[in-house]
Amino acid sequence: MNMMRRRSQGGHVTSRLVRGALAGGALLMCACLVQSGSVTVGGMEELATVGGDPPDALRLDLLKDARICPDGQGAYYLTGTAGTLDRAGRPDFDYNQGVPLWRSADLKTWQCLGFAWDRVAHFGRGRPKLGIWTDWSAPAGRIDGLLAQATTTPGLHRIGDGWYIICAMNGQNIILQKSVNGKPEGPYDDFAYLATRGGTPSLFPDGDAVYLVFADGWIAPLADDLHGLAEPPRPLLPEPPERPGSGRLTLGDAGVSLFKRDGRYCVLAARWQVRDGKPSHDAVLWTAGSLYGPYRETSVVLAGTGPVSVFRDYDGAWHAVSSRPCDGAPRVCTIPADGEEVADDERA
Repeated sequence: MNMMRRRSQGGHVTSRLVRGALAGGALLMCACLVQSGSVTVGGMEELATVGGDPPDALRLDLLKDARICPDGQGAYYLTGTAGTLDRAGRPDFDYNQGVPLWRSADLKTWQCLGFAWDRVAHFGRGRPKLGIWTDWSAPAGRIDGLLAQATTTPGLHRIGDGWYIICAMNGQNIILQKSVNGKPEGPYDDFAYLATRGGTPSLFPDGDAVYLVFADGWIAPLADDLHGLAEPPRPLLPEPPERPGSGRLTLGDAGVSLFKRDGRYCVLAARWQVRDGKPSHDAVLWTAGSLYGPYRETSVVLAGTGPVSVFRDYDGAWHAVSSRPCDGAPRVCTIPADGEEVADDERA
């Protein structure tokens, strides 16, 4: 018994040593990133440009999960999952510094504003107030997952008079951040910890309520102060099939987008289909007369976009933004009504 107790104690000591080594490595890595040449631009942390080339984390061609938000003053803001380059020069979206931000007046030319929220700067200030940023949120598919950390699928939202960024950590730990100066450019600070699992989060205001939408179509209302969930999450469900067992259990894959058009609730959800004999990850439009559904599948399909985010332009038209890595600019598609033809937006 004593031997077993000593072994157990030794295991706890070893575990603490391993955790300490990982934490020490994390802080050392972050210290190196901070020392690699960061400058402050307009109150925001931004990596310095070396030799005239943009740093990896601020390259538009190293951005995926793009999301666009109008500021109500004629401009648009773009954010998404920032990528870096691995040792072989390939894009890697499991490691990054935080939430990058761009601004545009025409959806064509994007001005980089740096990092609206800088995870490395938070490391430098010690353990943040939400208490989770120094815990690894590793993606499950990597053999080096314990050393991976990235801010993923961030989205910018205006709620009331405040600006917020909602994001996940490697597809987990859904976090809400708030602009400290009330401006969309930020900087942003930790505001609320909303969920431990799910990923791909977004906010959906509807009347006086604000809802968290995440994963493959789960939804929950937030508390009035936005500091947590007011109710347990529940799924957005499709209409029951005519033949039991023949329909879909969910609207689609992770990363659904919910919006309201002409008084009806609309969801764009991605799923794999066969197109021209090849697999295609398409976004399919569903509609319902009530928030929780059931949702009816329409004929609108955005081919090859993968999961999408949505925004409404200043002319009142709704657009979808592809989550695939950007190639110079995000791919934007106008969302047609049921039965209309789908076309890429000429402005993007």
